[in-house]
This record gives sequence, C-alpha cells and structure tokens, in this order.
Amino acid sequence: MMEPSVTRGGQPSGPVQMDRTEFRSRPTFAGKGQNAVEILAGPGQGTIHRFEGHLLIGRAARCDLVIDDATVSREHLTIESRGGKWQAASRNPKNPALKNGIPFQSAYIATGDTLTVGPARLRLALSAPKPGIPLPPGLLRLFGNRKFLIGTGIGLFVLLAILSFLSQPAKTPQESVVESDWGKQRALKDAEFMHQVSTLLLQARRLHDEGHNEQALTRLDTLLGIDAANGEALRLKADIQAAIEAKAAEAKKRQVQAALAMEKVGPQIREAERLLAAGNTAGARALAEKAQAQAPDVAEVRAVLDTIEAKEAADQRQASQKAQAAAARHQELTGLYAAAAADLAADDLYKALLVYRRLGEEEAEPARTAVRRKTAEIQDALVKRVMPDFIAGQKFYTQKQYAAAYRQWVKVLEVYPEAKETKTKVAELTPMLEAEAKRLYEEGLVHEGLGNRETAMARWQAVLEAMPDKDNAYYRRAAAKLGIAPDGKGQP
Repeated sequence: MMEPSVTRGGQPSGPVQMDRTEFRSRPTFAGKGQNAVEILAGPGQGTIHRFEGHLLIGRAARCDLVIDDATVSREHLTIESRGGKWQAASRNPKNPALKNGIPFQSAYIATGDTLTVGPARLRLALSAPKPGIPLPPGLLRLFGNRKFLIGTGIGLFVLLAILSFLSQPAKTPQESVVESDWGKQRALKDAEFMHQVSTLLLQARRLHDEGHNEQALTRLDTLLGIDAANGEALRLKADIQAAIEAKAAEAKKRQVQAALAMEKVGPQIREAERLLAAGNTAGARALAEKAQAQAPDVAEVRAVLDTIEAKEAADQRQASQKAQAAAARHQELTGLYAAAAADLAADDLYKALLVYRRLGEEEAEPARTAVRRKTAEIQDALVKRVMPDFIAGQKFYTQKQYAAAYRQWVKVLEVYPEAKETKTKVAELTPMLEAEAKRLYEEGLVHEGLGNRETAMARWQAVLEAMPDKDNAYYRRAAAKLGIAPDGKGQP
C-alpha cells in the first residue's frame, strides 16, 4: 500500500512503499497460557488474552473472552487444539465469524491469522499444539543436558537480538510518529470495513430467511460494491437469484395451468353469468359450482360464485323486508277492521264510513270489493238516518222559519258532515240569520239607551231565538246582556 512519505522536516515528500510496522500503546494482559489472541480493534482494543488449549469467545459472561456488543452471539466462537492442529468453529450458523475477511463455520487456524467476531478484530499467536507423540530417547537426553540448554538459550537470545536490530526501521522520530498515525487510521478503516461487510452479510441472510429476497439482494449488491471478491456474498447472491428464478418459474407454471383450466370451464362461466342476469340464481350456482369442481384455482370461477352469493343475500334481504312489510300491513288492516266494528257497535256510522274508505284504499282484491260494498251500505244508512231532519228543515225553510230550518240542517251535518245539499243550505242561511241577529241586537242597544230596559231585553232575547249558532258573535253579546251563559244555562 502506497502512502505519503515524510522528510526529516516532517513534510510529505511523495508516495513511498510503507512497511507493515505498527506502533501501539502498551497492551494489557488477561488470562494464563502460552497461546494468545490480541484484540486489534473493537471492544477491549489493545488487550492480549492468554489461554491454554481452549478458548470460548462470545457476549455471555460465562465466555473466556467477552465481547460486549449486540452483533456478537452469546457463544460466538471456540478455538481449540484438535488432532495436532488449531481449529476455530462458529457456534451460530446465522452469525458466523470471519477468518481473514471470509465467513466460516469451521476452519483451521495458525499464528498470524485474523478473526473477526462482530465489531472485534482478533490476531492469533498460537504455539505448536501437542500431538501426543513421545520424543525419541536421544532427543530427551539432549534436552536433559543443562549445558546444552544454556548454550542453546544464549544462542537464540543473540540471534533474536540481531534480528530485532536488523528489523528496526531506520526512521527519524518524526517519520515514526507519522507512520504511527497512518497505522492507526488504517486499523480503524480496516475495522470499519470488516464491520460493514459483516453487518451487510448478516442482514442479507436474515432477509433471505424471512423471504424478502429483493431486499436481501440490495444488501448483497451494496456489500459487493465495497468487497467484490467476497465469496460468501457471491454464493448467497447466487442462491437467492436461483430461488427467485425458481419462484418465477413456478408462478409461470401456475399461470399456464390457470389459462388451460379457464379455457376448459369458460363456457360454463359465461352460461352461469347469463342465467344470473336472467334471474335464475339457482341455475347459475349449479353451473358455477360445477366449474369450480373442475378448476378450483381459477379466479373467474370464484368471482362468479361471489357475485351469485351477493345476489342470493340481496334476494334474501328483499324477501325478509317484504315479509316484514306484509306482516305490518296485515296488522294495520286488522286494527282498521276492529275500529270499524267498534264504530258500528257504537252506532257511529260516519266514523265507520271513514274507516271503511281507508280499508278500500289499503286492501287488495278480492277483499277490496267486499270493503267497497260495505262502504256503500254504511253511506246509504247514513242518508236514511238524516233524511227526516233534512225534510223537516226544508219544510221550515218553505215556511220562512229560517232559524228552525237552520237547526234541523245542523242536526243533519252533525250526523253526516258530508251532506252536500245540507251544507249548501246552511251556508245560505248563515248570513241571513246573522244579519237578523245584528239588527235585533242593535235595536236592543237603542232601547237600552232610551231607558226602555224591558224592550231592550226582549230584543236581545229575540237574538237568541233568531240565531241558532251559539258561537255567533251577536248571540254571545245578547247572552251577555241577558246575563246568561252562551249555552243558555246560568250566568255567563
């Protein structure tokens, strides 16, 4: 990776090839053992955790190495020695760890490998695992020689010192500071990159498991846009695309089957629609159900059946409403017949006549004919009943006894208010009688003014005799003058 170099004055002088030397603060140590994992980034950054032959990593407090982050499983990863080799295994298939940037479920590991667990990036430092095979006797005697061991140790120390001296970068302090900053930035970017890749991959898997394949593809395209060679993302994308294609093929197959079924039952559906339009709901249902038995998945058949069911429900509601209306009408007619019978029993012919007229409007044939016949009978009976009073009124009228004639005709109208000729006669006499009552009343006033009290009283008494209508204004005034009530009984 090319990064800017610096001069001895501390200013960038152009791109140079940087080595991988990292400058970090003094680490903190945890655990015991000759093997270790160093947390390069994430929670607990800078910690070196030592262990022997087994290490459990996860979010739970029971784990050997706890990484407190929501994206980390409770038991996320195990590291252990098996068969003379170190092996790492993910404990959650839906939330795998990464080895050198590639997701895995189980993989062999060695010193220098980098594992990513959620946001944490771990670097391994592993000793050679014990295969359980005994050393040769000669080698055992050599290791038992104290002088050999001391000499070997001094030689290794000198060799390591020489190698350490030769590996020290010949850089100024300013260059070391700049490289340290670049190293930190690079580490942060690497950690952010791995976290983003891991998050997108986990989201894509979850969406795929939930059936949201289009959204899962969107996540994978974003991931491949920043890490085009990510094998796990490429495999998952291929699986999702294959699933989408299979689903589309299945949908197309169903469409073809539906089209064939529709072609088979189409004539039956059209005939059912025709019968329904003609009002033959039962026939339409029989054909539609037959078509449904042959093609249960055809939407057009279900639509026709839904229409038929709606029509049947509407017909049922209409029949129920008609039945309720008929019951109410029957109850009303029964009440009218009872009222007419009561009026006839009370000899109130005119009220009975009005009820029967209403029955004639409400009843249907043939009952209406009988009602009209009864109406005519009642009307004839009314005419016969009032005829004597009408004739007597005619006689009084001929004799110019208009007040008496008025009284007779009023009696007719009280029994039969619709007697047209009688109403005409009463209307003719009313102004004549009122004029006579006015004349007599005013004469009484004149005599009262002259002090002729008896004559005045006689004129006012004549008003009561000449005006049979007790509601007439002059009748009431004359009654008041006479000191009697308008009905002729007692004081006013």
